[in-house]
Amino acid sequence: MIAIKKIWKLLSFVGTVVLVSFLLYELEIFHAIRNGELKEFTAYYRNNEIYALILSLIIMVIQNSFTVIPLILVITINYYAFGFFYGFMWSWISSIVAAIIVFVAVRYWLQDFVQKKAHGEALRKIENKGGQYVFYARVLPFFPTSILNILAAVTTISLKGFVAGTAAGNFLYFFVLSLIPYGFLSTDINPILIVLIILAVTVVIFFIQKQKKVKAKVTNNE
Repeated sequence: MIAIKKIWKLLSFVGTVVLVSFLLYELEIFHAIRNGELKEFTAYYRNNEIYALILSLIIMVIQNSFTVIPLILVITINYYAFGFFYGFMWSWISSIVAAIIVFVAVRYWLQDFVQKKAHGEALRKIENKGGQYVFYARVLPFFPTSILNILAAVTTISLKGFVAGTAAGNFLYFFVLSLIPYGFLSTDINPILIVLIILAVTVVIFFIQKQKKVKAKVTNNE
């Protein structure tokens, strides 16, 4: 029974990799992304909205798995295709769905392998702080999104905590990134100023949370 389960995991994993590789190689839309042809890509988006939503979700899953596509490029494409608000919201929602897919896939297929290769200190930090660590790692990305998804999947963090940290952190971080293409096309906004404001607010939140933890420790010791 155990042998059959291992064989099934291997075959399903290989099948998924082959499918993703096929999409990356064959679909013209991915060639457009790699070549930076945003106008052609977004023009295609506008004429096929349902297909565009599905395709952008696939792109986000790939970005959350391997980080071969820059996150700012994915958000910019959604901005051009759907506008600022809907582009931001879809980027945020699809990033949560993509993170869940990668998290579950790694926990099911690659948990033992990643645990052997991963740095123990990074895993302990995620396990000790849970969703809070995921939140800070999303807002202040110390390492690529894909790495965070993979590392979190092999720890004891619950899916609920992972999703909560991802949703809250990505909301702030994606809002900042969405302002970058918006600022380039609007004369009414200074994107650098807004980015600095958002970062300042994030830092303040970080230190407030840190002070709360210190006070909680002091109270417990008393």
